[in-house]
Amino acid sequence: MEFYLRDILGLRRFTPYGILQNTEHVWPKNPSGVVRSLDALKFGWLVNFNWFITPKNAIYVASLGIGFKIDSKLLYGQKSFIENNVKLWSDYHTKNCIRQCFTYNGLHASCSFILLDGNTIACKIEIKNPLDIAKDVAVFAVAELKYPNRKLYLNPKYPYIEIYLDGLDDYGRSLRLILGGNLNPDILSSIRRPSEIGEQLGKYGIQCRVESRDYVGGIALKRISIAPRSTASVIYVLHRCSFDEEYEAKLNRFISSFEEKLAAKISEDASFWRNCALIFGDWPSSWINGFIYDVETLRMIIYPPVGVFKHKWDVMHVNWPRNVVAETSLDMLILGHVYPDLAKEVIYGLYSDAVAPNVPCIHADGTYNMVARDGSKCGTSLAWCLPFYCYILLYELTGDIDWLKTIYPYWRNFLIWWLKNRTDNEGFLHYKCSWESGEDCAPRFEIKNCIGDESIEHIRTVELQACMAHAAKTMEYYSRILNLDEDTYFWRRIGNEYELKLQKLWRSDWFHDYNTEVGDYTRYTDPLHLTPIFMDLIDVDRGIKFMSNPDTLLEKFKESVGVNTLDWPSLIFPFFEALLKAGEFNDNCREYLVSKVHDLLSIAYSAMDRSTLEKNRPLPGVSYEKWEWPKIKFGGVEGYGWGAFTTLAFIRYILGFQSVPFSRDIKLYPGFSEKLMENGREYGIRNLQYRNLTLDLKYKVTSPRTLRLTLKVTTEKKREIHIIDSEGNFIASKTLSPRIDRLSTEIRNNEAYILRL
Repeated sequence: MEFYLRDILGLRRFTPYGILQNTEHVWPKNPSGVVRSLDALKFGWLVNFNWFITPKNAIYVASLGIGFKIDSKLLYGQKSFIENNVKLWSDYHTKNCIRQCFTYNGLHASCSFILLDGNTIACKIEIKNPLDIAKDVAVFAVAELKYPNRKLYLNPKYPYIEIYLDGLDDYGRSLRLILGGNLNPDILSSIRRPSEIGEQLGKYGIQCRVESRDYVGGIALKRISIAPRSTASVIYVLHRCSFDEEYEAKLNRFISSFEEKLAAKISEDASFWRNCALIFGDWPSSWINGFIYDVETLRMIIYPPVGVFKHKWDVMHVNWPRNVVAETSLDMLILGHVYPDLAKEVIYGLYSDAVAPNVPCIHADGTYNMVARDGSKCGTSLAWCLPFYCYILLYELTGDIDWLKTIYPYWRNFLIWWLKNRTDNEGFLHYKCSWESGEDCAPRFEIKNCIGDESIEHIRTVELQACMAHAAKTMEYYSRILNLDEDTYFWRRIGNEYELKLQKLWRSDWFHDYNTEVGDYTRYTDPLHLTPIFMDLIDVDRGIKFMSNPDTLLEKFKESVGVNTLDWPSLIFPFFEALLKAGEFNDNCREYLVSKVHDLLSIAYSAMDRSTLEKNRPLPGVSYEKWEWPKIKFGGVEGYGWGAFTTLAFIRYILGFQSVPFSRDIKLYPGFSEKLMENGREYGIRNLQYRNLTLDLKYKVTSPRTLRLTLKVTTEKKREIHIIDSEGNFIASKTLSPRIDRLSTEIRNNEAYILRL
């Protein structure tokens, strides 16, 4: 395991905490559990099937922890590392493997945690002794089971420890944990509470069977003498099984196959990152790490085909896997900027595997997850997370006509379903319920004692008319590319029709929803009401005027949605896109966007890259459902795909690498805050994919306002490439040679340029 990803990611120190991908946690009635850090050198299953699973609300928690006794010092749990001033970090941090490291009294130790399958957590411990004298170390594994209000048993069966539940678990299964290793233990012992670990390590031999309640743990300890300038290793495996399973042979197979499984996971990681975009340069260290955590979170929530899904699919977040148009669309737009082929595959599967044209929210077993009060099977709309806006940005980035050709019929069916099933007697679009809108029980819908399944069909929302107008324009554009003349005419008519309907929702100084039950406009202004600005459905001057005081808008948005816009990726996306558009013509909007994006990345990435677990703060090493400003105290669901929006914000708003709807061009619009504009610093991203080109983009700060742009381009054939300023001047041009070539020019920060092939 010495090759790691150092040649690709560099020699980095990551947070030691995170989540390991468990693709068997899928079926609603039989959860395998979320596998995550529970303490220093401890991973475990949190078993439940819920929106947000924590150790406190899990039905049960089963875990494998690793500890050391070195020169009479006990290192087990984060508290002991802190008290002994021992720093714990990770030098390998992916969805497949998290390797935690520390150095103490001249020894370097590492613990590589992986899943061998959904029921088996394994850890390889390596201890390097660079000293000229031998060192004696005690290494131990702790298997724990916490099951409130249930009788538990521990039975040492040398060389294994067996823990089991009296009766069946809450899902009607027998539950047994088996702990074993590749070296026979010197001690097998039991504990009835975690605080007993220290005293049990001083005992010898094998302890007897015990009965406990709520909690039981077992210790397997091995004493190792490490010769001078050598390395010793131990493998521990915790396997979860039923009583009718012959565990001994299976556990031995797991132990003997560990190295092969670990090598396969590392190979998979290396293959992915060789083809994935990655930032480099003088960025804050937490930003580079945070970018990697974001991408690994997106990898983690893409599951292999299972159940009704015949393609790879986006589970939305690790706790409660389900397939949703909104989250999948935004997640794959983010992933599409760093690994477009996988993103396109997942979006195609979203539609081709759908059980109905509107792509209802479902679990892998086909269970519907979003059912309105009248029994309607719902899915998120063409407005929540802006799916068709995401698709046009992704298409322009890739220019993949073959993909467009295969997925176009599904998009067509989706939009026509909405036109047929979600319009009122005057043709205005509406939501069936607030769940379908994405803004569950938002104040703007004016429902008392709201659950989310209540009808809101009487509300004509601004964003639905705008998003249909824009989606129709994209479909007109696609149909022209695909030579579908009848469709071109049809979508042009639909686009014009809904652009007119949008204008009918104008009231005084801006758009407002209309309540047909009371015959009047509502008073609310929502983040999604900004869609006409960046979808080019409103006069630029009107949009700039409306965006002129962003802080006031944020106050209005909270009244409409009931939450802070800056806390939620799904709301911050339209807000930032509107600021991006207005900022081209208004310096205040531009400065506000640059400032807020810098703050967002600093807040989110520093929270994700924390080196310690803290009470009432989210788990480091993964993306979050939401943020709080100015400090993340509670991140909602951990391991939530759209939390990786920070990576999209990084690429679109700071690096300024932006695909543009209805254009083959890329807009280069760097947005570096003053904190980053230190003379001589270099910032870049490598391995961006753009229309069959691979780009490395680098900026070097040459003055407080200027940057030296260098593009390294890999291409298979000669291509003309140009950089054009906002006035249409060609400031750099080159005929690219096949394979690798470069283009360099001076540009100004916070000014827009065009990259044209």
